[in-house]
Amino acid sequence: VDFICYVLSLTKILELLSPAYNKNIQLNHDFSWRNHHFYINKDTRLQQAITLKIKI
Repeated sequence: VDFICYVLSLTKILELLSPAYNKNIQLNHDFSWRNHHFYINKDTRLQQAITLKIKI
């Protein structure tokens, strides 16, 4: 489980840095929110970054 969450964290970081992700933020909103809750306790800093991204 830790490894899976780690991979998801890396994937999410790449998405946050990707221009395509920024353009499609509305489409990815629900998906991102689910992932955000999936590993909220694994990486608080990443969780905060995702929350800020959704709010923006």
